[in-house]
Amino acid sequence: MWKKAVIIGTIAFSILLILAGCNSGSSSVTAPVFNGLAGSPGDRTTGTLSGIPTNQKGDLIKSASVTITPQAGGTSLNYKTGEDGKFAFVLPAGNYTITVTAPAYGTYTGMFSIIADESKSINPVLGQRIILTGTVKLNTTKEPLSSIMVSSYKEGIFTGSTYSTSTGEFIFQDFSPGTYQLSAGQDTTTYSPATYVVYIMADGSTSPAAPEVILAPRPITASDVVCPLVFGTVIDSFTKAPLQYVVVSVKGVGGTISDAQGRFSFSNLRPGNYEILFSKTGWQDLTQEFTVNSTNGVVSISPSPLAFLMNQNVETGVGAISGRYATESTGVGINGLIVRVYPMNYISKKITVMTQAETASAPAQFAIQDVTHWEIDTNYILSTRTGEDSSPNVSASGSFRLEHLHPTSDVYKYLIYVGNANSTLTTAGMTDPADVGTGGSGFGKAVWLMEDTNNVSRIYSWSMVDVTVAITTYLSNYNNPDY
Repeated sequence: MWKKAVIIGTIAFSILLILAGCNSGSSSVTAPVFNGLAGSPGDRTTGTLSGIPTNQKGDLIKSASVTITPQAGGTSLNYKTGEDGKFAFVLPAGNYTITVTAPAYGTYTGMFSIIADESKSINPVLGQRIILTGTVKLNTTKEPLSSIMVSSYKEGIFTGSTYSTSTGEFIFQDFSPGTYQLSAGQDTTTYSPATYVVYIMADGSTSPAAPEVILAPRPITASDVVCPLVFGTVIDSFTKAPLQYVVVSVKGVGGTISDAQGRFSFSNLRPGNYEILFSKTGWQDLTQEFTVNSTNGVVSISPSPLAFLMNQNVETGVGAISGRYATESTGVGINGLIVRVYPMNYISKKITVMTQAETASAPAQFAIQDVTHWEIDTNYILSTRTGEDSSPNVSASGSFRLEHLHPTSDVYKYLIYVGNANSTLTTAGMTDPADVGTGGSGFGKAVWLMEDTNNVSRIYSWSMVDVTVAITTYLSNYNNPDY
C-alpha cells in the first residue's frame, strides 16, 4: 500500500484529489494512505496523520467517515474506515480540521497541526453527547465574571471556545471522555490568563464535578495609567449616620469592608466604568456606578465625592438606635467619637436589713431580703463612631447608628456611651441604703455596678434607653427624648 502512495505522490495534483475522495472499503491490516497534496511518505515537507475512531467503550467503529479540511482553504479529503477502523493521511505541513461521523455515534470535530516529518496520531472517541459546564470567577470575591472567552483543548488539540454568561457560566457540548485543558482570559487585558484541567469519565461525569476557572486581575505595570486611591463613604439614608461593616465590592476588582466612619477605598484602578455594590444585613442591597477618567495622564473620579446612601429594611424582631452628638451651643456635630451600647439589667440581690435595733436588754435583729436595682453589664455589645460630612450636600457630622438591637423590656434596657478615642465605660459600685451588711448573716453589702460619670474619657451618655421592634429610637444630647 505504501508503494501505491508513492506512485500517487508523483501524479498531478488534480488526479490526487480525485483519488483521495475514493472509498477504500478494505479490511487490510495497514491503513490506506492518501496524499493531501503532491508528496509522499518520506517527503521532507509532509507529515502523517493516523488514527482509529472508537466508541465510549473503546471499541473501533467501522464505516466511520473521516474528513480532513485545510484551515487555510482548499478541497477536503474524505475517507471511510473499513473492518480495521483505521485511517491515515499524508499531509503537507499546515493546520487542519478533522471531522469524524458515524451512524448512531454523532460527530467528532477537532483541530490539529502537521509539521514536516511528523507522525501524528488522533483517535477520535464518538458516542453519547456529553455537556461540560463550569463557571469563571474572580479570585478575590469569587464573583462570577461574564464575557470571558474559554477555550478547550483535548490532548493538546483545540476542540472549541465559548464565552461566559452574565452568571459566569460556560457550556461545551458534544464532548467525549478524556482529559481537557480549559484556558480562560486569553483575549482580555483586564485579567491574567488561567488554565484548568477537567477529566470527563466514560459515564459522562466530570472531575471536578463543578469546574471553576479562577481569574486574577492583571498586575499593574509601570506603564499603566491608574488612579492610585479611590475612596468613598456609605451612610444611612434616613439618619445620615455612617454605616460600618458594609461589604463593598467593585465588580471585577475585589471587595472591602467599610470602617466605623463608613469609609472604604480601592487602589490602582485603571480608567474605565465600574459597578460598585453595597451589602449589609438589615439594609437593601445597593448597586451604583462610577467612572475613572484619564485626560492627558491626569486621573479623576466621577461622581466626586463618592458618597452613597443605603435604605434600611424592616427587620423582624429587632430595632435600632440612631442619634447625633453635637456641641450644644452651636449645634455642630462632633465626628470621630466612640459610641458603645451597654446592656442594663434589673437584677435582684440579697441585702442585710435591721429588723430591730439593739436595746439594753436585747441585741439587734437582722434579716435577709431580696432587693432589685438596675445594673450595667460592663461588656458592650455594639460600637461605632460618630460620622463626618461626606459631601457639601450631606451633613453627617456627629451622627451615629446602632442596629440589630433586641427590644427592651421592664427588666432590660440600654446605656449608650459616648467617649474619646477608644475609651470604654467605667463603673462605680452602688449599694442599697437599707443594707447594713452586719449582724452575723454572712453577707457583705450587695453592690450594683452603675456608670462612673467622673470618667475623664466620658463625654456623654444616655441611660435606660428603650428599643422597640421595627422602630428606630433617635437620641440627641441637646434635645433629650423623654424616656
